[in-house]
Amino acid sequence: MDTTVTLKFWHGGVFIKEEKGLTYVGGEGITCEIDPDELCWWYTEELAKKGENYCKIEEVYYLMMTGLTLGKGLRRVYDDDEVRKMTAIAMKNRNLELYVVHGVSDLKCCQ
Repeated sequence: MDTTVTLKFWHGGVFIKEEKGLTYVGGEGITCEIDPDELCWWYTEELAKKGENYCKIEEVYYLMMTGLTLGKGLRRVYDDDEVRKMTAIAMKNRNLELYVVHGVSDLKCCQ
């Protein structure tokens, strides 16, 4: 496919519920250009592990539409059906933000 989309993965931060709503605090963003035809759950998980020592993935969420708050726009991605929905949104907007919740990793897997 000639078309690519931009995915921005947010790593290392935490979700915090505040009076004004859900926010994501801390962490770093990693951006990658991908062919949307190649996206599946396993590839999404592989991309989510990129960065500094991010081995264990607990959950991955994506923001359904630019402009929505995290409290209203986050959707969990966990299988290929959800990846297809996520990919359709990414193709429409040409970009997508994803938030990765990491678990505690065994240091051996990261080295």
